[in-house]
Formats: sequence, C-alpha cells, structure tokens
Amino acid sequence: TVPTEGETGLAADDRMDCVEATSACNKNASCQSHRTEFFMKCMRPSESPCDRESCHVALRRFYDNVAVVRSRSLLFCTCSTENCEDRRRLTIMPECSYKQKERPNCLNVHAKCLHDRVCRSRLDDFRMNCAPVSYCRAGCETENYKRCLYAYTGLIGTVMTPNYINTSLAVSPWCTCDGSGNKLDQCQYLLGLFTDNPCLSESHSSL
Repeated sequence: TVPTEGETGLAADDRMDCVEATSACNKNASCQSHRTEFFMKCMRPSESPCDRESCHVALRRFYDNVAVVRSRSLLFCTCSTENCEDRRRLTIMPECSYKQKERPNCLNVHAKCLHDRVCRSRLDDFRMNCAPVSYCRAGCETENYKRCLYAYTGLIGTVMTPNYINTSLAVSPWCTCDGSGNKLDQCQYLLGLFTDNPCLSESHSSL
C-alpha cells in the first residue's frame, strides 16, 4: 500500500546527514533493533558465505517496520565526504543484498522477480509511481516524488534491490545487459528505469 504524503516522512527539511541519521536510528529502539538484525544477516566477514535470502528478509523488515521518517532518513542521508558516501553505499545497502561474483543479465533478474510475489508487486508499484514521461517537466507521470521514492524503497530486499553506483546519487540494480542478444532493447529499457529515469532522478533531487 502506498502511503499518503504525510506518512512518507521524506520532506526536504527532514533529510539528515548520515551521521545524524545513524545517531537518530541508534537512539530509537525499533530502528536500532531492526538495523542490528540486517547487519547480522547481511554484513558477514568476507570469508563467510552470504545468505542473500535471509539478508533480504531482514532488510524488508527494517524498511517495512521502522518508522518511515527514520528508515528513509537513513537511506537518503546526505554526505559531504567520499568516505561517508562509501559507508552509505556499503552499510545502508550491504553488498550481500545485491552483489554477486558476476553481474547477471537484467532480464534474468527480472524473470526471477516476476516469479516472486513480493518482488513482482513491488516492481509494479515502482513502475507505476516512477514512470518517466517526456511531456511533464517534473519527469513523473504522477508528479508525486514521495510516492516514487517510497516505491523505490520497496524494492530493497528483493532480487531487484537497487543501490547507489559508486559514490554518486545514481542508482542501479546489480545486473548488466551484456549477452541480451536480440532482447537488448528490452533489457536496456528495464535497466534505464533506474539509470536513466528522470522521474527517479528528480525524486532524489527533491530531497
């Protein structure tokens, strides 16, 4: 269910820097408890195998159960240094949740998503609320940035989990269009919903 604007907690004046957001989470029992859970499930030593399914469940519990203003403040926190951006990329969205030895083809990832009830529903929500349009200056068909950001967040903890690319604000799922053959256009369109989507970009910029 998509919340109303008042429930999203993503107003620009609510946005914190990452130190403040982490501190606020640690001072809240629910936020700290759920964050500790996904750290335990997702942040394993390099020699330990990653249980991606358990990591995904813990991430979904965090974003589904922690107060929106705290969980989204942590996800969309601001950084002023490259080290902070690295920590944001690696700890708020642990590599276990999305990264594999080799990038799979995006169409294969999409097919897995369609066979999973939760992922399929949340991807549909993302496509509806983050649909890019060229005729609208805002970039979004719904012209509701908060709904787009909420739908984007809903994909976290699924096989389509997106993350920041390097230290930029650009995001992408962990997949590639290499080897798509005659379905290259279809694959590039799917990947472009994250990497070349003015609605999603404007939604991030609106914070």
